[in-house]
Amino acid sequence: PPRSTQGVSSAASDVYKRQENPPIAINYLEQSLACEFNNPCGFTAPTVEGGAPDDWSVSPQLPLGITLLSDGSIFGTPSQLGDSNHTINASNRAGSVETTIRIIVIHEAPMGLGYGSNNMQFSIGDVVQVIPSTTGGEITSWSVEPPLPEGLNLLQIDGSIRGSPTEVQSLTMHRITATNSGGSISVDVLISVADIPVSNPVSYTHLTLPTILLV
Repeated sequence: PPRSTQGVSSAASDVYKRQENPPIAINYLEQSLACEFNNPCGFTAPTVEGGAPDDWSVSPQLPLGITLLSDGSIFGTPSQLGDSNHTINASNRAGSVETTIRIIVIHEAPMGLGYGSNNMQFSIGDVVQVIPSTTGGEITSWSVEPPLPEGLNLLQIDGSIRGSPTEVQSLTMHRITATNSGGSISVDVLISVADIPVSNPVSYTHLTLPTILLV
């Protein structure tokens, strides 16, 4: 009768496993990878102790835009902010090994903040709209100290100074700060608010009338 090959296959598999060594350690140069949002970053291929791996896998998935390659290297352009841990697995038919890495994705730090003129002189009732220029990463929040004059606001959407001042203010220094997950930058601006100027002033002239004597 035909002989079952199950035992033979199992024995052959055991022999193969004995001949092939399992990977026993994965060594990246660093265990933590710091990336800037929308800028390329990555890890070069790690060294593997023991047998050479045939397959690589990762859990949970890497941040959007970053990929685990077939040699264990990790590269990409991240499009997702965050701080996460990931388990990297390397395996062959003889066994597998794991290591954990951390990936941090932050904004590129803001740079080059300016408001054109750093000396702003307004009058009560002026319509003000001053939009700053910036370079570097996307700005996520704005702040100013001390607060702007009454009637003026620092908009969170773009850092612009808008409004209409309602109170007189002597020349005062205000520090405006732009911030994101990668850092912050500040600039000092001088702001003064003058009273409403008098328009079409009336000139009053003193007249001396002659004296009339009645006889």
